[in-house]
Amino acid sequence: MLVVDDSALFREVIARGISTDPGIFVVATAGDPFEARDHILRHHPDVMICDVHMPKMNGIEFLRRLLPQYPLPVIVVSAVSSTVFDALNAGAIDFVRKPDSRLANIEKFLEELIEKIRIASRAKVVRPASVTDGRFAGRATGKADSRADGRPVERTGDRPGKKDPGDRMGKGPGGRMGRMGEPPEVRPGDLSAGGKAVRLIAIGASTGGTEAIYTLLRALPRDIPGIVIVQHISPGFSRIFAERLNMLLPFRVKEAESGDFTEAGTVLIAPGDRHMRVKRAGDRFRVECYAGEKVSGHCPSVDVLFESVAKEAGNRSVGILLTGMGYDGAKGLLAMRRKGARTIGQDEESSVVYGMPKVAFELGAVEKQSPLADIPRLLLRMLG
Repeated sequence: MLVVDDSALFREVIARGISTDPGIFVVATAGDPFEARDHILRHHPDVMICDVHMPKMNGIEFLRRLLPQYPLPVIVVSAVSSTVFDALNAGAIDFVRKPDSRLANIEKFLEELIEKIRIASRAKVVRPASVTDGRFAGRATGKADSRADGRPVERTGDRPGKKDPGDRMGKGPGGRMGRMGEPPEVRPGDLSAGGKAVRLIAIGASTGGTEAIYTLLRALPRDIPGIVIVQHISPGFSRIFAERLNMLLPFRVKEAESGDFTEAGTVLIAPGDRHMRVKRAGDRFRVECYAGEKVSGHCPSVDVLFESVAKEAGNRSVGILLTGMGYDGAKGLLAMRRKGARTIGQDEESSVVYGMPKVAFELGAVEKQSPLADIPRLLLRMLG
């Protein structure tokens, strides 16, 4: 491990705390990015912990410059703010909420950090295209009519202009679509109803999920059926995540509250410390958010959401399980499939951590396994 923080006290607290785990060895600590780079060249650490606010160069700029040359898993330590999503956009694997200056709840912080170090050590480091295309980097102008990079949002019925022969579905000239590739073309008729039309889309994700969710959502048309999401995320950050997506996407995105109804073009994200489930209300669905014990190791739990969708929406739903460590969501996705829902799992190559979708695939819960960049097209085919 390499620990990078401008506070000598906090560096020592982290180094001592994580070293209590017999599988973790701190090779060096650094007070700024330039010192950190020297230690990376000298020690070749497996994982780096990095503060966001540091002298000489902030942590986000450091990641943008460092990771293309020296790819390694990075866990960002940050107070509750939107900058953490800039860090994830710049290539960080995960983040942990920084304790206050009194080091309150330090034991809980260190416990969470050690767990995320274990996950990061097994994570796939892929520099996302968003590092250069500006995703999550600032305000989008014309929310309903443009993406974060300023290009028009393609809606059902739009006819894209002539493209390079290799550019269909986000490919470059003759190239293969990457993990964070451009969104697929939305064709007229993709959302046409046939038989039991899908009324609800449920998505679950963990490590690597914030970027994966954004990549998926930005490729979908405005009139998509209601979407409910559980992302394993700390309290406070779930609201900021929802606000950022709301700013950058053509949908209404909000942190869910009990009583919210799912509606076309609306995305509801579970609060970071509450389970979320759906309940049928006549011909509509509303969500309930409630405190509870961890289920499948998490609160909010993907299994809680998926099992409620299986019960209440059955064959009028689609379940999607994205990147993440562990097994949360696997049993719930299986319950959905058994009730006639369509189900999708992210594949190993495109996952930052191929844990949750792997377990689901092995259980037989995944109807279609797909690279992240192809999931939007696959989803649209299932919506009839």
